[in-house]
Amino acid sequence: MFPRLFALSTHKEGSVFEFSIAQNIRDRWQFNFRRQILEREQPLVESLKQCVEDYHISTDNDGWAWKWDKGGVFTVRSMYKVINHEVTMTGQPRPASFPCDLVWQLKIPLKTKLFFWGLMLGRTQTVENLNRIGMQLDVRCKLCGGGLESILHLFFHCSFAAAVWEETMHPLGNAQPDPRLASGVQEWLRNWPVATPTPLGEKIWKLTPYAVIWTIWKKRNEWIFRGRTCSVQRVCMEVRWYLWYWMAGSVLRRNHHFNELIQGWAFHITGG
Repeated sequence: MFPRLFALSTHKEGSVFEFSIAQNIRDRWQFNFRRQILEREQPLVESLKQCVEDYHISTDNDGWAWKWDKGGVFTVRSMYKVINHEVTMTGQPRPASFPCDLVWQLKIPLKTKLFFWGLMLGRTQTVENLNRIGMQLDVRCKLCGGGLESILHLFFHCSFAAAVWEETMHPLGNAQPDPRLASGVQEWLRNWPVATPTPLGEKIWKLTPYAVIWTIWKKRNEWIFRGRTCSVQRVCMEVRWYLWYWMAGSVLRRNHHFNELIQGWAFHITGG
């Protein structure tokens, strides 16, 4: 922080205690510089004093303290909070920012979670984002042939994506929201419409918006890199396949067959 003062020090390996003259006096620091401090260097010295002023010098032996716990003791719980950004590096509660509940608490594959992590942060490699970092790509959406391929357009405002959403939500009738009015991924997931599903359908419906977004992304990539086009019906079929696959570890899937999601989609979503 103070390389110029460090260069002037005659005791570069000294501890804070060694530079302290006494406690509870106004000017209690002696830094042992090899020459007199120049006038233009004085502000640096004052800044250094301010940095160490609040330190309490003790005669006890030095020891380690975990600064993210009030008691100074390391706990797995406190480390978990730091990793999940529930507290700042100073131990204070962090204002809610990243919607962890919309990503990390889901029972979906890790690869898919990582995709949604980037999506929530606006870092998904759409053409808009790629051009922003210096690439020069055709900005048109490959799924609909028009519009700038941004996150909002690709997953919601694109006519192809909107048709997938409408086909997926058709059991809701007039209660289904319009994806072309979506203002963001987080907002869309938070306001995902309520249904009255069967027990299996309840679990499936909760994961449905994730499966739709994930499938649109996968089909978009196949279209670009492999030249494979697809229909709305095909995408909807794969949405249900992903849902079935993600439910593999759930007891709710027992005694059911994948064909039920194809022929009985409306029944499982509305319960009748």
